[in-house]
Amino acid sequence: TLGDRHPDTLASINNLGLLLKAKGDLDGAEALLREALEASRETLGDRHPDTLTSINNLGLLLKAKGDLDGAEALLREALEASRETLGDRHPNTLGSIDNFGSLLYARGEYATAEPLLREALEGQRAVLGDWHPNTRTVLQTLMVCKRSLAASRPKQGPNERCACGSGLKFKKCHGKA
Repeated sequence: TLGDRHPDTLASINNLGLLLKAKGDLDGAEALLREALEASRETLGDRHPDTLTSINNLGLLLKAKGDLDGAEALLREALEASRETLGDRHPNTLGSIDNFGSLLYARGEYATAEPLLREALEGQRAVLGDWHPNTRTVLQTLMVCKRSLAASRPKQGPNERCACGSGLKFKKCHGKA
């Protein structure tokens, strides 16, 4: 037997948690994802790629449960550690950028989410290509975020100064067709 702290066992616990999440058993999923994360931290360390995956998975579960504060702490940790450990263009880091940007979007923080989603899209395109499902998902999220951001801004008349701070009239800046 592999034992309860073997990386394959931890991956199985994590995967079972994801299965329960997919089936709608969020409480059951949370217990398993927390167990997998705690054991991964103890066994593999905080910066191991498998631990970062566990951090990310628990963060996404908390987001699904509506615990956006708990999700933010975990998704921020996963993103910062992924950037340090794996680099900015690693597929897992790009997923963490997308996940954190999507969380900020869910919180209504469109202006903060948009640059992260744009970074994720640019990275996904460079690493995975335009037609990869992850790239397409980020593109859709970015488009919705940009629409929400535009809708949240006050409407401007064509002769008013543009809100971007350029000093130009709106019609000469962002009001161009």
